Amino acid sequence: MPTRRAVSWHPLEFERWFDANPYLPDGERILIVGREEPLRRTLVLVGLDRSGGLVILEIRNEPTDRRAIGAALEYLALYEDASVEALLDHDDAAHAALQHAFTATFGGALPPLGCQRRVLLIAPGHDSYASACAGYLSRHLEGDTSVRLMTAAKTAGGFTFQESRGARLQRASRLGRTFAMSVRGQLYYVLEPGPVTIVWSLGKSAPDGGVSVGQKPSRRAVRLLRSHLMPLRHPEGLDVSNNATVWSQRERPDRLARVLGSIAEPGRGPGLERYVVFASFQGEDFRNFRQRPVEEFFRGWVPSDRALPDWTAIARLAQRRLDARKLAKGSKAVRPG
Repeated sequence: MPTRRAVSWHPLEFERWFDANPYLPDGERILIVGREEPLRRTLVLVGLDRSGGLVILEIRNEPTDRRAIGAALEYLALYEDASVEALLDHDDAAHAALQHAFTATFGGALPPLGCQRRVLLIAPGHDSYASACAGYLSRHLEGDTSVRLMTAAKTAGGFTFQESRGARLQRASRLGRTFAMSVRGQLYYVLEPGPVTIVWSLGKSAPDGGVSVGQKPSRRAVRLLRSHLMPLRHPEGLDVSNNATVWSQRERPDRLARVLGSIAEPGRGPGLERYVVFASFQGEDFRNFRQRPVEEFFRGWVPSDRALPDWTAIARLAQRRLDARKLAKGSKAVRPG
């Protein structure tokens, strides 16, 4: 999921490219009839399709968010009762020029503005809020009205862009063992599905589709979750093939690990750095969550048949330990001097 930052192209570059290649990803021809620049790094093109339907292209060079969905709904409201004459500010010369351009483009006379209204949000990517909202709108707006997400990328020859399907939120309790994301962009892996849903909290997704790895996992790496999530395809760089397996340290057999999985992230040198993330135990006592480079882990640890608590129990143990830390800090804060 892309982060909110500027990228290496400007909306004006996309506009120039689209002027020369005025086609949607499915090959539909669009005739541009107007433009505006409502916000920094944002450009809006107003166009017509063959039937006289209105197509509004909002072009951003940063990932869209919930505000972009609000702007899309504003466009639908502003242009709900629009006419061709209103689009052209009732300029007779402009109307005549548009009639000529429409006939040259589509081979027919310019019709009255149709009832179809489409807003296309074109950006390098779309955050979880925008994806969830667009998915909802696509299922509930009437057939002649739509809000669609388009992902654009600059290439040597110009641009490529394609439709990005809006995701659907589901209750975490209804998911199987899968990857999913919250509307805030938090990435999870469902460890124990069901009414009590236990997840591995992986952190925020990185712009390249992987996961940013910190120096150590969160104290809430495994947690109980009661919320809605958007199921995802298996993200690159995440491996859960060893999930739930138990390992013991070669030199200290009383030190045990219940593995969550491994994460890959770009390293400072060539290739990827991979880390094994695990719940650490001293005997059968849960200690904390740790991570080690893959080679180091598999060199220093061996498979074990020791029984350890399941993820549900670990999540509760981790939460009790976190609550105890907070209580201790609170006690120190109110202690009289």
